[in-house]
Amino acid sequence: MFSQGWHCSALIALTLVALLPTLSSQPGSSPADPPADETMTATATFQGMLYIAARREDGGVWVRKTDGLWYSGWSPLGGTTTSQPAIAATNQLLVILLRSPDGTLQVNRSTDGRTY
Repeated sequence: MFSQGWHCSALIALTLVALLPTLSSQPGSSPADPPADETMTATATFQGMLYIAARREDGGVWVRKTDGLWYSGWSPLGGTTTSQPAIAATNQLLVILLRSPDGTLQVNRSTDGRTY
């Protein structure tokens, strides 16, 4: 159909760009999405991925990750807070901190970015 290979490549690239918003999990796509209020989110880079921790309206803390193009779905971390969560990372450890409603400090940590 195409006389030159670059036409086919350009068509594939344009199709992929057009589909990107529907291929990635965007905010609002899950019934349990954290709030859109970015003042209740924190981010850290761990093993080449950006991790986003967010506080939901009910106080629950959720996390998702992205490589800049692809976004994971939101996952609950457990615990509740009345303030913004904090997140920090080294090359080998991802830590998410929150202050519970009774004032105690809660910590969730991961060495692989999947299990906490």
